[in-house]
Amino acid sequence: FAFKGISVDQMINGALIDSNGNRTDVIMRQRQIFPYWFPADSKVRSIKWFNREGVAALCDSWQVEKPPRSSGLIFGGCNSIQNFDFQTYLYIPGQRRVRKAPEIGFHDSPSFASDGQRTVASRWMHYFGGKNTRFDFKAPVRKEMFVPYNNYKLTNKDTEFDAIFGEDHVNQDMIRYELHRVWAVDSTLKSGQRHLYKRHTSYFDEDTWVGLGFEAYDAKDRLWRVGEQYNVFFPGANITTPVGDMQQDLINGRYTTFPYWMFQAGEEMGFGAPKITSKEADIGFNIDIFTPQGLRKFGRR
Repeated sequence: FAFKGISVDQMINGALIDSNGNRTDVIMRQRQIFPYWFPADSKVRSIKWFNREGVAALCDSWQVEKPPRSSGLIFGGCNSIQNFDFQTYLYIPGQRRVRKAPEIGFHDSPSFASDGQRTVASRWMHYFGGKNTRFDFKAPVRKEMFVPYNNYKLTNKDTEFDAIFGEDHVNQDMIRYELHRVWAVDSTLKSGQRHLYKRHTSYFDEDTWVGLGFEAYDAKDRLWRVGEQYNVFFPGANITTPVGDMQQDLINGRYTTFPYWMFQAGEEMGFGAPKITSKEADIGFNIDIFTPQGLRKFGRR
């Protein structure tokens, strides 16, 4: 529930880097609203779809622009403060139809457009997807750690992807770290439950609750995937939000950096910087895209 404005409209880039250093770019348009943060008398809060099971915590939509083989795919959906399972629908351009897509919002299913390198629950480090009944959680522990913080270099639209994405990891000359207080949250898979990860530790910024990093262990208790997230404070919108990340698979040698880099992707697509709003009247897109009926209209355009 870290505050990130009430809506976001941006182009985002996902880079998938294989063990040989070869990179595939995935560029998408992302639209989000956070109904939980809307005033009670707002138009959004008056719509039944956004008020199921309390109120929607997040409504999210991604529309693929690149690679060409996936262009036109769109998903849209919401979760709620009482149930973090996403109610998600997918528009498939080749079939020109909308279908329910529970796999997009389910625990350890492969995340949309990540080539199987991320789970739904770990696509953002500040977010747990699905009901959290599969894991036992320990009480958060406050620590001081060197973590990525205020990474303004990554907001430079003139910085090319080749300067950011190295063969084995993100170029560390581009990343800034500082000693900061974080909350460490440990979770362990319950007996009898199934999940790709046996154990998981997330690190949340004490000041903003934005996720800064994680460690995930496989069924053999090996450290499998690690990640860090690069945040920036935007004075105009008065929010702190991520602008990039890196998740590394220590077993297969691949890494992903996804789905951020909105400044660079925005310039490439001619879209400009992210549009982050704090007022309902400033939302620049039709919020029907988060509903199955509205998604069908978007897909036919």
